[in-house]
Amino acid sequence: MKRLFTTAILVGFSAVSFANVEVNGPLDKKMFNKEVNENKSYYETLGDMFQVGSKPEASKLIGVLWSGRCFLKDEPYKPTNGAYHFRKKRYEDVGPLGNNAISYEAASIWRRSEAPNYFDDKDLSVLKSLKFVKFDYLKVNSNRDSFEIAPNEKVKSSLRVSGKYLIEELSILKEDVGPLGEGYQVWGRCYYFIPEYAR
Repeated sequence: MKRLFTTAILVGFSAVSFANVEVNGPLDKKMFNKEVNENKSYYETLGDMFQVGSKPEASKLIGVLWSGRCFLKDEPYKPTNGAYHFRKKRYEDVGPLGNNAISYEAASIWRRSEAPNYFDDKDLSVLKSLKFVKFDYLKVNSNRDSFEIAPNEKVKSSLRVSGKYLIEELSILKEDVGPLGEGYQVWGRCYYFIPEYAR
């Protein structure tokens, strides 16, 4: 009886673990081992990956809708869907001065009402059907080690590449906490895993 009970627990645990992997997306062995061995949440693991990440190559980001999973600071194990689209900025006709100017814009898109894998089988054509969902393309600012977009002066999104994943950190400006508390506070992290970047 005891052996049967133990077997039932192991089978149940395996089923739950498999279900979590399916929902959370294709977590690689390194990421999974880090979470298990160091007892870190997905949110914390993505923070570590962001810290060691580097600035992506813009030319490898365009032309695809990146699908991924996002985790909030307050819900570090609960995945929600996310998508990221990075494209060349469309210019007004400014004449010859604009011929060699290249800049980019990007959109970070969530549909919290849908399943975590909502964007996994979607391509760029889905963006036309998402017009009723509010998202904006924002100017991409290029920093030394990341790309950033900011809908306003209080919120920003930073993008790095870590291994085969794009890692996004979402931050908000701390308010009214004095000089020691200046700067941004991270409230969400996403990772995107469409494989085109690795090719």
